[in-house]
Amino acid sequence: MNKLYKELQKLNLKGVLKPSYKLSQLTRLSVGGEAEVLYKPYNTDELSYFLKKVGSYLNITILGNGSNVLIRDKGIEGVVIKLGRNFSTIQQQDNHVNVGAAVLNSTLARHCLMSEISNFSFIDCIPGSIGGSIAMNAGSYGNEFSQLVSEVHVMDKKGNTYILKNSDIQFNYRTTDIPKDWIITSAKMTYHKGKFGHINEQMEQYKKLRENSQPIYEKTAGSTFINPSNSNQKAWQYIQAIRGIDMKVGEAVWSKKHLNFLINIDNASAKDLETLIKKTQEKVYNLAGIMLQLEVKILGR
Repeated sequence: MNKLYKELQKLNLKGVLKPSYKLSQLTRLSVGGEAEVLYKPYNTDELSYFLKKVGSYLNITILGNGSNVLIRDKGIEGVVIKLGRNFSTIQQQDNHVNVGAAVLNSTLARHCLMSEISNFSFIDCIPGSIGGSIAMNAGSYGNEFSQLVSEVHVMDKKGNTYILKNSDIQFNYRTTDIPKDWIITSAKMTYHKGKFGHINEQMEQYKKLRENSQPIYEKTAGSTFINPSNSNQKAWQYIQAIRGIDMKVGEAVWSKKHLNFLINIDNASAKDLETLIKKTQEKVYNLAGIMLQLEVKILGR
């Protein structure tokens, strides 16, 4: 049993501590080494207490639903924090819905459908949880999370809590200026009422579009690269131009259905996947002078 785990046990936490936890179990790519310690905090107060005690000197990594991350084979040093059940609440109040950061986008979308809330339909097509989606300003089909957020409740590495208004946050394409080492714990989101039939029809249309254009039943982390802001071409078009469809490293390939989706076709290693990413970036740069920037997050050592 590792030394760090024994040290953290002395904090007498109600939340879950697990030593040497295999992170491949928590990611859609099914790759990655171990977390030195995995911690699932009991609630916001305990998370704040934990960070006040150890946040200043331990390496802390926050992991959402594992849908847009690539964790390296040697794992992650320090503590990986994953928010659990007590961060998964949904409460409607006036014209807002208060949502825990661990709530899945699909879960919130279905809740909104049943409550005849119309402006959340697009998030059903975005894998992941609310916290991670806000942090990266995730979006689909012309919509993005910045349109929904009223307030974001966050916590820094010292356990201090803040409430950020929408106007306090700089939302850009697939990114925000919320500090990367801050933890989103919940959000207040504005909603508009609609009719069940219309909302359901819209969600079904989005679902069909996604099924037809994305490899949703494969081991993938979603879009790998951000579409370049200085070009009228999409990332997948650059990958097509270098014949990415024929590229393969170990068991890592680009999806034939959508070339910006990295696929673990069997038992690829994280190194296979990262090598394919780097080779693709290099080839695109040599061809077009464009350095494709990552949307997927690469974590670990």
